Amino acid sequence: MANPEHMALLLSEEWNAWRGRNPNVTPDLTDADMKGRDLSGKDLKRADLSRADLKGTSLAAADFSRATLFEARFEDVSAPGAIFENCVLDFLDFSGAFLAGARLKSASLQSCALVGTNLAGADLSRAFLDGANLSDANLAGANVSESSFRGARTSGTHFDGADLSRTLFEGVSLAQGSFPNVSDPAQPSQVLTLRISTEEAKRFGRIVKASLEQAKEALEDAGQREQSTAEAKQPPKDKEGSGNAPKVCAAKGDDGAKPGETGTAKSGQPEQQKVP
Repeated sequence: MANPEHMALLLSEEWNAWRGRNPNVTPDLTDADMKGRDLSGKDLKRADLSRADLKGTSLAAADFSRATLFEARFEDVSAPGAIFENCVLDFLDFSGAFLAGARLKSASLQSCALVGTNLAGADLSRAFLDGANLSDANLAGANVSESSFRGARTSGTHFDGADLSRTLFEGVSLAQGSFPNVSDPAQPSQVLTLRISTEEAKRFGRIVKASLEQAKEALEDAGQREQSTAEAKQPPKDKEGSGNAPKVCAAKGDDGAKPGETGTAKSGQPEQQKVP
């Protein structure tokens, strides 16, 4: 059961500021129901989201670094630029998720469901995807160098333009796409390339471009919302010419009296009028 106070803060605009003031507090969001919520840009580092339901949630640029995500639900989330570095995501379902530009460096995604997932331009370097189902997933332009795909299902997966240097594909049937710089475990010096037509290459290029543009727009929207919130909290500035400025008096004599008026001596006694 999620901590009610933590849930209320998470859904408010004060969440990230509260995390900054309480860096040693582990947010308890276990079993939280957050379907369809907008959690873009939220700081969820080291939070406990075990069994949390995040289906259809907006998670653009959210930070899940080292968070506990045991049995969490991520189907159909929109999370461009989200951070999952060093996270254990084994057996989770990311089917249909939009993760273009996401950072999953050194993450464990073993036996994950990534069917139809958009990972264009994502960083999956040193990640473990052994036994994952990547059927029809889009990894065009992604960095999956030094990652492991042992026994993964890659039917219809798009790897065009991806960095697959020193990536392990043991027991994988590479049925479609282009695979530059892939080291065959049986023959490390051999580079494996499956050829595709020019039209297919252009199509993959359009997929990558559209995915990255969509990710850029989502991140810009999240940044504008955060900027608007910050501006709304600033106190209003004093307007110029509001009438509060002191008025300049007419010219006075040395004693401070206007010409023609009876002055007052510095001692506080009235001066005698001069007889013309």
